[in-house]
Amino acid sequence: MVCGLQDKIWRIRHYPFLLYWILYDYFLTFWVLDFDLKDQEYLALPILIILFTTAIILNIPIIAQLGFPWVVPILSFLGLYLMLLTTNILNISTVRPLPLVRAAWTALHLIYFGLSFMFMSAIFWSGFSLIQIVVFSFIIPFVLSYPAYYLLINELSRGGHPLLYMFLSGLILAEFAFVFIFLNLPFYVKSISLGAVFYIVTGILEHDLRANMSKETATEYIAIALLVIAAIFYHLIFF
Repeated sequence: MVCGLQDKIWRIRHYPFLLYWILYDYFLTFWVLDFDLKDQEYLALPILIILFTTAIILNIPIIAQLGFPWVVPILSFLGLYLMLLTTNILNISTVRPLPLVRAAWTALHLIYFGLSFMFMSAIFWSGFSLIQIVVFSFIIPFVLSYPAYYLLINELSRGGHPLLYMFLSGLILAEFAFVFIFLNLPFYVKSISLGAVFYIVTGILEHDLRANMSKETATEYIAIALLVIAAIFYHLIFF
């Protein structure tokens, strides 16, 4: 609880820095995309970069306490480059087909796994109450999944509004987070498990929109789910 309180105080003191960094990322996204945006793209496309910046800052106390502060600049640079590249490819693919679009979607799902893991680590680390954890566990995937569903619906020119898929992503993750609150597990196990859940949920919803779910893809998601369940039972039994 002391770590959680110190963590919250650290974040409050650094809110102005977070705001400046978010504004920088917002305009950096526009510059990388050559300011060729329209309508919802002004909101949808910078979200990934902004949330990545926020997740990095929220996890600085955790990384520092683990003794790896040098990871922060490396992770920031590589993550920012990967997300800008992925966003650019997926944005162009809504206008014309690109050979790298499948790889970009795979990268986006891995980004979602990483970001959800980082956010959930910060949430469980900070000692929030049950209600706060559930609320944050709904809001984060709800907002985080917006770029993916927006780009996918525009690429396919069908599927309705992304709000429904955003709501499903947030609701499912919040339900799992509620269950994990009562399990005697380290925060990183809970965070990795919820990251895997988000990876599976967004992947299934993507394939549902594309109507191309295959046995291989289903096997991948089942294998990930079984690994998560095995890790949870291992920690519950032996720790």
